[in-house]
Amino acid sequence: MKRIALLLTITLLTLAIGVVACAKEETELFLEITQPQDGAQVSTSTINVTGKTIPDAVVSVSVDDQLEMADVDPIGDFSVTVTLEEGPNYIEAIASDQQGNEKSASIAVIYIP
Repeated sequence: MKRIALLLTITLLTLAIGVVACAKEETELFLEITQPQDGAQVSTSTINVTGKTIPDAVVSVSVDDQLEMADVDPIGDFSVTVTLEEGPNYIEAIASDQQGNEKSASIAVIYIP
């Protein structure tokens, strides 16, 4: 009986280690801007840029020469407030992971006061 219990314990520990190892596997870096939509027209000079990436990514968002660092939550959603100039604005987001990989996404937003 003790031998069965020992084998069962070893099996459960092996499974638990496998689950932890799978959970720590690297997720491939991706980046998506979800708001605002590309080509959107807005009437305020400050807007929130939101999107999705992997947890622990570092995301920067630039509008022309202004660079802002986004807050990335534990599930990879990010948000940052940027200031627009009147007229068309090119917004670029860049995400990087701990291995130094980068992904970028861009949109154009038109500010009409």
